[in-house]
Amino acid sequence: MDIKEPTFKVIVKPKSKDDSIIGFDAEKNAYLIHLKAEPRDNKAIIALIKFLSRELHKKVRIKSGFTGKEKVIEAY
Repeated sequence: MDIKEPTFKVIVKPKSKDDSIIGFDAEKNAYLIHLKAEPRDNKAIIALIKFLSRELHKKVRIKSGFTGKEKVIEAY
């Protein structure tokens, strides 16, 4: 799945089987992402940034949503 927008929304599900982009939720206008990392000590946030950087071949940062499952990501 290609993410082409510079700013996009994601819904993260930590403690999953593997790191992957599952699909797109049209109702919430967000990509569904599963991560192996636990949501403790910022492990899931770090894993999300590393995963999206590898997938998009760009630097990424979280603009909002540090504590919730829904996050706004900026790729640059």
